[in-house]
Amino acid sequence: MPRLELTAPTGLQLHFHDCRTFFWGIAVLISGYAAPAHAALIDPNFSGNVSDDQWTLPALSAESNPGYPGGGTNTNLWPSPIGSDLGGDAQLDKTSGGGYPLAAGSGGGIYTFDADGNFQVLDATPVASIQTVLLQFEISSPAIAPPVLNYNGGTQAIAPVTTAALSATEQLFQWDLTGIGGAITHFDLNWGMGIHSQIAAIRLDQSSVMTQVPEPLGLTLFASGSLALVLNWRRFAAARIVRLRSITAIRGTMKC
Repeated sequence: MPRLELTAPTGLQLHFHDCRTFFWGIAVLISGYAAPAHAALIDPNFSGNVSDDQWTLPALSAESNPGYPGGGTNTNLWPSPIGSDLGGDAQLDKTSGGGYPLAAGSGGGIYTFDADGNFQVLDATPVASIQTVLLQFEISSPAIAPPVLNYNGGTQAIAPVTTAALSATEQLFQWDLTGIGGAITHFDLNWGMGIHSQIAAIRLDQSSVMTQVPEPLGLTLFASGSLALVLNWRRFAAARIVRLRSITAIRGTMKC
């Protein structure tokens, strides 16, 4: 009879007597592990009055922005903000320090080189009755300080209510503006980046309806994969818990 033994990193050891069931469950489970590493900047599917802006490659590169500082002049101010290439009319700018559009052949995006930099996304025409703002980064380095939000020319420095990692290279920040009285006529998001930090893409979403962005899809896939493995184990009555022990290797032997 086919037999496959699995010792998981948690120490849980299972014996499976149905090879097809085992590999199906493991494939789904692995897809849950792998999904976050390949996640894209998400569309939150907000309702109400909505707007989105995106800065993507190749628009966010040196080739698409001639006249901007480079490696030897990276602390110079930008000649003008960089408008979003998808969506609305928000602007990306450097407020101080290092940072410049990197050549596409080197990965593109915004790169700080050898000096810390401070950056800003400004929207002078937010949606009417705005209640939430969502900002996402695709990064090549984790040396990025959490952004803060100011509005109507102030320096409120409002911290996001949600900070999440979609993957090792993608970060998400959301603000709840429902408690702010009066109209918001414009707002800006400000953050800092350490040396040798790189942002490859940025996405800004806003809405007149506050909707909490759900957990990243990868976590859902991981949970689904785990559940599928357990359900198949029970369905075929093909697995039994042998023992719990601290072993961090996965090993298998099969005779089919």
